[in-house]
Amino acid sequence: MADQAPTNGDAVTPLAARSKCGIIMPISEIDGLSEKHWVEVLSILSAAIEDAGFEATLVSTTDEVGIIQQTIIQNLYDNPIVVCDVSAKNPNVMFELGMRLAFDKPTVIVKDDKTSYSFDTSPIQHLSYPRDLHYHQIVEFKTKLSTKIKNTHKRAQSDPDYTTFLKHFGEFVVAKIDRKEVSSQEFIIEELKSIKRGMTRLERSTVGKSSSSSIIIYIFDLDVPHRETFKIIESTARHFPELHLVKWDDGKLAMSAFGELPVERLNKVQAYLDRKAAQYQTAKSGSQDGDIAGQAIPDTTGDE
Repeated sequence: MADQAPTNGDAVTPLAARSKCGIIMPISEIDGLSEKHWVEVLSILSAAIEDAGFEATLVSTTDEVGIIQQTIIQNLYDNPIVVCDVSAKNPNVMFELGMRLAFDKPTVIVKDDKTSYSFDTSPIQHLSYPRDLHYHQIVEFKTKLSTKIKNTHKRAQSDPDYTTFLKHFGEFVVAKIDRKEVSSQEFIIEELKSIKRGMTRLERSTVGKSSSSSIIIYIFDLDVPHRETFKIIESTARHFPELHLVKWDDGKLAMSAFGELPVERLNKVQAYLDRKAAQYQTAKSGSQDGDIAGQAIPDTTGDE
């Protein structure tokens, strides 16, 4: 039987026909909240989004190969509606929320009950949930969030004067992202140019380092779905700061470093990525067993 989205009495919408609802949220440890905590929050938000009839997806997710930052910006612009969790006031989250509001697209903001309001976004209604993820309160929160998503999207579709933020303060020209189709050859050439520009920036950022150091690209195995790569790459960069992201493509992660790294260090990076991939598989299996808050194994991914 084909998988279908719960609709609480509405007509059932097949998965393939659902619009995407982007998610902006922390994904790594912050303010004493572990990665496991954010895995659970993601599961809760995703369940509410799917109850509203949308496909839940992090804004870093794409079906195509590309640079993660480009993916995030494109999804911030394209997604019909976005849910943003500002809990702990993660800087990346606040920046991405600012971009979404600049596009003046439908946005629902949520936060935990321990996070204070930010001055600039306080005029926008925030839905609150308990930081301890208490079961009964989470059930109520999911119902409210699902209703809020449906009502916000419906109003944005039907009301030409709808605004999330900008138009409350005057008349503004909303930023737009232009699109153009290119051939596969043009795409490859542009990607190579992008990598070259990235390398140039890396070279400039190493003023004062030995001029004999050269940039070397290392290829690692990372066999996880694309939607998971952003979290893993961010975590890897924290544990191995000498490495810089170049690209991820079909199970291969390309990272650059200045000069040759010891074999022991490279083995440690690959072992770290393998553990992260195994953690994803374990969490995925646990989630499929039906836990409302999702499953995750303890974080044992420190740079040993």
